[in-house]
Amino acid sequence: MTYFNQSTGILENDLISLEYLSHAGPRIVRLIYKAANINLLAETPDSKLNSPYGDYSIRGGHRFWAAPESPEFTYIPDDSGLKVEKSTNSVILIGKEEEPTGLQKTLEINLPPSSPRVFLKHVLTNRSKKTIHCAAWVITVLPSGGKAIMPLRGEPGSNLLPDRQLSFWPYGKFSDPRFHLLEDNLQVDVAPAEEIFKVGARCPQGWLSYSNNGIVFRKEFSFDPDAHYPDFGCNAEIYTNGLIVELESLSGLVKLKPGQSIHHQETWLISHTT
Repeated sequence: MTYFNQSTGILENDLISLEYLSHAGPRIVRLIYKAANINLLAETPDSKLNSPYGDYSIRGGHRFWAAPESPEFTYIPDDSGLKVEKSTNSVILIGKEEEPTGLQKTLEINLPPSSPRVFLKHVLTNRSKKTIHCAAWVITVLPSGGKAIMPLRGEPGSNLLPDRQLSFWPYGKFSDPRFHLLEDNLQVDVAPAEEIFKVGARCPQGWLSYSNNGIVFRKEFSFDPDAHYPDFGCNAEIYTNGLIVELESLSGLVKLKPGQSIHHQETWLISHTT
């Protein structure tokens, strides 16, 4: 199998077929829900970002970054050097050590039999000889036409303390018609628009969802109330440029010593809308 001239490998069960790049990444590039015969992930083979090290290929699908974001630290090309360890129901994608940062990214994917879910473990390891202040940041890219949802409220508590927190980026507008702020959640309509938009939040519930074409894609991730998260305390973020939407989850920021790793897990669940 190939993804725009890039060779791929496949994990599949009765309900899902998952395709990953064989030599670049770690990247997941297709997630086929067999009942609908549709790729739930966006395919953007020509999308690139400029970096000091050359073009960084976005590609769509699911990618693994390190935060906080900067071209020098985050946009490290990952077009080669991947190692793949595959077993019956799982695969481990081991990226090469990044020369500019000394970080190494590993993605472990488990696809249980006869289940519409995927278990992912993202491991960010410091292979350098210096301590690195960073967080794991994982991004799932989906096509336009649907609605993204992020829950906001934490567990009920004292009325004397706040229970919701949002972050906005300089290019975002509160008046953007795609953005809807409700009492218990926020929603983003993914529709063509000239402007980009991004919002993040402290999300104790630890999930994001996207409904499109009668199918719900939901990603769940852990939340540590004692962690210091990037971007003014965000562990969940939604970005759209009108053509795609990115559902993003982050680990807490840590001072990662040489040889240490961050482990950030997600679970993907797929269902029909009701």
